[in-house]
Amino acid sequence: MDLLSQHEAFLRAIFDGPDDDTPRLVYADFLQENGDADRAELIRLQCELARIPGASDPPRQATLNRRIGELVSALPW
Repeated sequence: MDLLSQHEAFLRAIFDGPDDDTPRLVYADFLQENGDADRAELIRLQCELARIPGASDPPRQATLNRRIGELVSALPW
């Protein structure tokens, strides 16, 4: 399976299971292994942020949001 097909398979799995972080985290591992560490970190941080209930940990949420913003700003959109 070529690289593009692998990306498409991961994205399909993510789309098919929107409430399941497992495909996202496996995709993050795949991205890390294929030289896209920033995008992998972004996915992992977004998953972590989504698991924090409400305003239960404002300092951690602020840290995650700050780093997510840095990564988003640096990505070539």
